[in-house]
Amino acid sequence: MSTDSDIIEQLRQEIAARARVDAGEIDPDAHFLFDLGMSSLDLLAMLAFAERSFATRFPDECLSELTTLNKMGNAIHGYKQNQERGDQ
Repeated sequence: MSTDSDIIEQLRQEIAARARVDAGEIDPDAHFLFDLGMSSLDLLAMLAFAERSFATRFPDECLSELTTLNKMGNAIHGYKQNQERGDQ
């Protein structure tokens, strides 16, 4: 199981590759589209990457809110917590 820091680091690496920037320079609150210059297709690919990599599923109604590394990381963390509570 991935730790929160592992999740953030994997997301950071994927964002860096898609935005063509150095991973170390990504501000966790930088907006994917406005600050990092990612396209809407890059953002969809990021969402697919996160769902696939972390066995998570984002509700359609929250997709438009997942616009920064922190927001996406928090959403994955929340999903994992809910999943763990449901498995008990």
